[in-house]
Amino acid sequence: MSNKPKSNTVQKQAINKMQKTLNLEQNPLYLEERRAFIDLFTVCDATCKIYIEQYKKLKKKNKDGSEIKNNLDMRTIPSAFRNFNIKFEDHELSVIFNADKTRGHKSCKKLRNGIVHEMNEGDLNEVHKRYFELMNYMNVFLARINPDCPLL
Repeated sequence: MSNKPKSNTVQKQAINKMQKTLNLEQNPLYLEERRAFIDLFTVCDATCKIYIEQYKKLKKKNKDGSEIKNNLDMRTIPSAFRNFNIKFEDHELSVIFNADKTRGHKSCKKLRNGIVHEMNEGDLNEVHKRYFELMNYMNVFLARINPDCPLL
């Protein structure tokens, strides 16, 4: 006897997820905020990776001897910006790039991942509730790097 789920059960689950995702994507309550949030995080993400990449070229390794990666890692991000004399409080960077999965305190990075990869309704709701806070942190991040950057 196999523990393999029946094909029609898997298909029903997939169809339910598909319908729920389409409904969430088209929900006017989330649509504009979701797009603006993801777009702004994408700019922050790409910008941060440039600093990490350049920092990596200068340092090659972390203090513990491990290789510095270009991914958004809170062990590397603050050091990279300090290295280039861009001052951030760790909290400012954590709100954007931390790995915290606690509902109500998720970082922009985790919320974006939940929305883009899963269309997670809880993450959409959290972005909706914290929209102005999260957008402000990301705008401050970009303005600290480029004061001429238009606010989004």
